[in-house]
Amino acid sequence: MCPVVLVPGLWLLRSVRSVPGGIAIGLLFGIGFVVPTFLWFFTTLVAEFELGRRVALPLSALLALALAWPFAVWGGLCVALRRGPLPGWLTPVLAWGAMEWLRGVGPGALPWLRLGDALHASPLWLQGAAFLGVAGVSAGLVLVNGLVLTSALERSWRPLAVAAAILTAVGLSGAWRLAAPIVEGDPVRVALVQAATPQTDRFEPATRRSNLDRHLQLSGDALAAGARLVVWSETALDYPPEEGPDIGPLWASEAPTPSQVLLVGGVLEAPGGGHANGALAVAGDGTRLGSYAKRRLVPLVERAHGWPAEDSRLRRRLKRFLAQSGYLPGDSPAPISAAGLQLGVLICFETLFDEDVRATVEAGADVLVNLSNDAFFPDRGATQHALHSILRSIEVGRPLLRVSNLGIGLVVDARGRVALQVPRDERGTRVAEIRPVREATLYSRGGHLFDELLVLLAVAGCALRRRTGEATA
Repeated sequence: MCPVVLVPGLWLLRSVRSVPGGIAIGLLFGIGFVVPTFLWFFTTLVAEFELGRRVALPLSALLALALAWPFAVWGGLCVALRRGPLPGWLTPVLAWGAMEWLRGVGPGALPWLRLGDALHASPLWLQGAAFLGVAGVSAGLVLVNGLVLTSALERSWRPLAVAAAILTAVGLSGAWRLAAPIVEGDPVRVALVQAATPQTDRFEPATRRSNLDRHLQLSGDALAAGARLVVWSETALDYPPEEGPDIGPLWASEAPTPSQVLLVGGVLEAPGGGHANGALAVAGDGTRLGSYAKRRLVPLVERAHGWPAEDSRLRRRLKRFLAQSGYLPGDSPAPISAAGLQLGVLICFETLFDEDVRATVEAGADVLVNLSNDAFFPDRGATQHALHSILRSIEVGRPLLRVSNLGIGLVVDARGRVALQVPRDERGTRVAEIRPVREATLYSRGGHLFDELLVLLAVAGCALRRRTGEATA
């Protein structure tokens, strides 16, 4: 995503005088943002869910509209706030902040690729996320976009000078933070196991044992390299516990010492019956150290309780994602204590939601672990999915391990610097060291309220506009 992508939209909105007109421009801008970003969704529906193009196309169009409507709010707010007493440089910032907040709330929340994520490969410019989160990074980018446009339209160097000063301040503070020492614990040797199992071989009884043996064989290399913690991907154990081998004895037969721990994504028994998409930690003697159940389930796909079983076609299309007809959500963000670490587990797209990450850190996590399976994503979708982890690591000041069945695997430090990246489609084991961090960032202490502050200021700006109009009349 280009960091100055807002300039065309802001330019169009400057010529609009009515709120409905702003809504229309915002919606068009949103569709222009969403369609190229989510082209991989159409490919996934056709290739993985085996839907015909005539079905996949309208479903993709519905997704585009569902994801684009907050941009309509942005356009309308830009026009509405411009009529009030707030300074012109502030109105686009408030409108954009309100829009990004809307993308992350409600039952259909999907804050995929916020503006601040455009800088994921440049930790220097991302350190502000430790203070105000990705919302603060986005706000800074919107402000710079607006100043660049103002400079071009007014043919004045002053707005451009202000933008340059802002960028200089952000860059210097980022450099200072990157150079500052991190208060860390003792290093722990960890191994990322990327099995690269084809999606067609998952959740299939015929391939269950071969998939498990592949993971165990790759883990042997990690244990030989002295790894204390070995991490497998989401649903590496792709069968209900009652239907397959117990991982405890199998791991005990591989691990030379009881202190060598396996963290494995799998289908777990949910309290009260049913199954959960979760993670399990097993010591080298086979003892279970703890577990985590995914709290935020993917709409439709993971929440498909009962009705897919009634339709053989739907059941066939979903069988590569589910062990049964659906999962039950977990209710605890508590970390798993293993290998001297407090592992805050986040499964799949839980890393998109900063409140989920913050909750597990508040519960005591000193290392984040993101288990995923992006085998049904095209390369672009998998890359987009992985980059969200970097922002979450900076926000809460925790190192992060990411393991995905087909990739992309990551080891990220508490400043968002990628220490290790495992390419997509690569089968193998990578070993690295990670150090726990327990210091809280300003974002964790209250900076996360910056999102809500932008929304409140936007609402107040609209209210002030109405009162001013009434007084004038």
